[in-house]
Amino acid sequence: MYKVIIADDEIGAIDLIEELLKPFKEYEVIAKIDNAANIIPKAIELKPDLLLLDINMGSFNGVDIHQEILATHLNAQVIFCTAHTEFAIDAFNCQACDYLLKPISLSRLSQALDHFKEHFIAGKQNNIAQKKKDRELLRFNTLDGFLLTKTSDIICLEADKEYTSIRLRDNRVLHISQNIGKLEGLLPSNFLRISRSGIINTTFVSEISRKKKVCLLRWNNLEYNISLSKPGFEKLNNIFPIPMEKKYEKN
Repeated sequence: MYKVIIADDEIGAIDLIEELLKPFKEYEVIAKIDNAANIIPKAIELKPDLLLLDINMGSFNGVDIHQEILATHLNAQVIFCTAHTEFAIDAFNCQACDYLLKPISLSRLSQALDHFKEHFIAGKQNNIAQKKKDRELLRFNTLDGFLLTKTSDIICLEADKEYTSIRLRDNRVLHISQNIGKLEGLLPSNFLRISRSGIINTTFVSEISRKKKVCLLRWNNLEYNISLSKPGFEKLNNIFPIPMEKKYEKN
């Protein structure tokens, strides 16, 4: 279900657009706004997927409102619904999904909603990609400030009471004033918790010993043993399964 806000300074226009939306069951009108000053606060509060927005709302310009919406980093798309043609270029320049001229036909609205879906899905994918990119550089709190490091430079993390030691590729060990459990949620999928006190970057796994209960990590002609629990062994065993032998048919 897509959440929709309709904003127009004429109540009658809002009601007409809401009526046109009724055949489209995927869309739910969560707010109707006739005062342009309330659009941004309401959008931040309700986090709509789509705004059907008039351009000329008294002293407010819908294109400017859209720019403010973009600045909030909400994944809210905009379709302009207006009787004014002169703003069309500005509307598309600010990445609106579509530009509907009043009176709006059902077929034209349907086409605009298809454009909305394309923009919405692309926006979601961009957000996922950006979050993944953001995770490549992490901030860690230290005893006297904070530091930034790439996740690809982290070999492993080990708990030390309420603190965490982070071993890096250059063999430095950072002492972080953050609990290892909280840090675990910040790390990408190639990191694995192999014991209550240890998280490893699986890229650097070299050997696993169930008997010694250790995992050997190797990088840059360096190596480091980290404690391994039984559940941790099973996790690694699932990640690095024994290759199956190929079977060849006899001629």
